[in-house]
Amino acid sequence: MVINFRDMSDFKSDPRSIYEMPFPDDLSGAVIKGVDVQILAADTLRIADYFAKHQELSEIQSAVLKENTKDLELILPALTGYPLEYFLKIKNLISELTSKTL
Repeated sequence: MVINFRDMSDFKSDPRSIYEMPFPDDLSGAVIKGVDVQILAADTLRIADYFAKHQELSEIQSAVLKENTKDLELILPALTGYPLEYFLKIKNLISELTSKTL
């Protein structure tokens, strides 16, 4: 089953500033509270790329975003500075994707 979304012209035209931010070097390979933060970011960005091209997500992709949201709630309190800013952008991207669900 594929989950379709409302008008996404605003999403496609958004430069998604997260893509302009490099992954925090000091978190490369890091696991925080059992969460591999690099995989969390990579999975989210891959799903966002797919969505930008197809304007739909599979149930599996939606489930991954839901799990990533839970993981973010675990790791965000442990972050400060640039890593916190980066993962807040990841959280905002997930919110944008999931808010478009019909």
